[in-house]
Amino acid sequence: MPHAPELPTINRMPAKRSHVEKWLPILAITAVWASMHSLLLVLGGSIDGDLLGTDPYMRLVRVTELIDGGGWFDIVIERSNAPFGDELHWTRPLDVLLILMAAPLAPFIGFRDALLTAGIVVSPLMHLATLFVVVWAATPLLGAQRARFSGIVLVVQPMVLLQVMPGQADHHSLQLLALALELGLLLRLFDHERLSVSRRTAVTAGAVAGFGIWVSPEMTIVAGLAVTVLGLAWLRGAIPARLLRHYALGLTSLVAVALLVERLPADWLATEYDKVSLPHLTAGLAVLLVALAFEWIERRTTADRARLLRAIPVATVATAALLVAFRGLIEGPSAEVDPRLIPIWLDHVSELEPLLPTDLPSFGWLLIALGPALIALPYVLAVSWRTRHDPTSLAWATLALFFLAYFVLALWHVRFAPFAGIPLAIVSAQILGRMRDWATLIRLPILRRITWAITAPLFIVGFMLIGSLVVATSSDAEGAADTATECDLRAAAAAINSQPNSADAVVFAHIDFGPELLYRTDSAIVAGPYHRNGRGILDVYDFFSSSDLDRSRQLAEERGTRFALVCDTPNEAGFFSAGTPGQSLYERLIDDDAPEWLSLTAYGTADQRFRLYEFRSDR
Repeated sequence: MPHAPELPTINRMPAKRSHVEKWLPILAITAVWASMHSLLLVLGGSIDGDLLGTDPYMRLVRVTELIDGGGWFDIVIERSNAPFGDELHWTRPLDVLLILMAAPLAPFIGFRDALLTAGIVVSPLMHLATLFVVVWAATPLLGAQRARFSGIVLVVQPMVLLQVMPGQADHHSLQLLALALELGLLLRLFDHERLSVSRRTAVTAGAVAGFGIWVSPEMTIVAGLAVTVLGLAWLRGAIPARLLRHYALGLTSLVAVALLVERLPADWLATEYDKVSLPHLTAGLAVLLVALAFEWIERRTTADRARLLRAIPVATVATAALLVAFRGLIEGPSAEVDPRLIPIWLDHVSELEPLLPTDLPSFGWLLIALGPALIALPYVLAVSWRTRHDPTSLAWATLALFFLAYFVLALWHVRFAPFAGIPLAIVSAQILGRMRDWATLIRLPILRRITWAITAPLFIVGFMLIGSLVVATSSDAEGAADTATECDLRAAAAAINSQPNSADAVVFAHIDFGPELLYRTDSAIVAGPYHRNGRGILDVYDFFSSSDLDRSRQLAEERGTRFALVCDTPNEAGFFSAGTPGQSLYERLIDDDAPEWLSLTAYGTADQRFRLYEFRSDR
């Protein structure tokens, strides 16, 4: 029986460090983080109790319903898609975290305000945790000193900040943390000095990937990349196949736990691609079977070519069988989307826009989002090739694969750009370390310090500044600024609440208004921006965009509608661009030319940009 291959050794941190050396970088990263989020707290409006976007409001509505007596497995928001209810695809990990954070504050300020506070601070706290996890992840590969730079780089990345700002109570911050943990564990798997704990590390890495899938099936990408790295490492003879088996056990076990926690027994065999379900468990089991097959091959041959010839058919058959049974795994959450929603809604969602530049302004946005990657990605690819025979080869290859995959995905959909930011931060730390080494070659101390003080910030934020300048001076800058205007939904909610018997009254409004209206009122909405409620989204679109007033009135009657809310913003006008010739209902309402069955309410607010109409059943 052949001996298991030895694992390569990765750079070690110094055995002893002074307290100053240990704590000063931590304090520095924390200070930069605190300064950044304090500024964002004010600029983003969360200091006044506002959340960012739509999902945070719907998340708090969901948690409130759970606390108010909703069942753990009851995931239907009754006041959305009224009167039918809207079943969300979200899972419970972030809900539980928000409840745990709100619980200590609830006796002093009440649960609602405590939950709002938790919603404001949860993502910044996850960001802080991710900063230190990234430093931890990079330390075995880069050494302690260079690894600290990764935290500084990550704290100012614009695309990451968009996901972790105060008031961004969304699960994306948990995903970023899981990705950082996964990278750190994988890098440690390729460390010979940690061979005694490699089994535990592999199981933990698999469990972290499984937790990511629990949070969002988008994280199946992470598991797929990790399995690819481990499989290729085994083919090279660098790791034993048992590590892949341990990884698969951790992955499958955590996904199985997620199914038990999220679903009733009658729902265990459900196939859903936008929420952890049977296909994801089956994928983990497929990896486990492949790992067992690799172990069988390993016991019979040590030759790389023989392994390859036997492993390719095994992996190919397993992958093909999995995708034949669950073809939606390739599409991921988008497999659940009603195709009719794509042209009227999803094609215009900003986070689904491509980052691939097609003109000067879009190139400017690429520089803002992932500018340092234009240097860091070629660098890590070159390093992974140059070190292919070194002890650190597998670690660099892992970093390169994750970086390349998420960079390409970001060019397809900008929503993946924050995930590319995790490997980008680690690679950037290595580049900054090399820059500092080069600066030390300057003999004159003052010139050495000035060089380092200029070049490091330029690399970290220089691309963002150049990109901002390109976007600001482009011909589309003025139009982009116009679309940033928003409706005062606080005032709109107050207008609804001021109407008699407004509780449970159904409101037709733009889908992006829905979640905040649910949070600020006791009324019901027809739809929010969630793909499972395709019928509600289509009804909202048809109601406002149709020039057939009889059709719009029919939709209102079917929903038991009482109010229609419109707001004169470019975003709303673009969404309700008339689908048929003639003046749409939306355009008529904005122009105060409502049909006789809708009457303008007296809402008593200085904000004249929104209009609240009441349905008149007597006309």
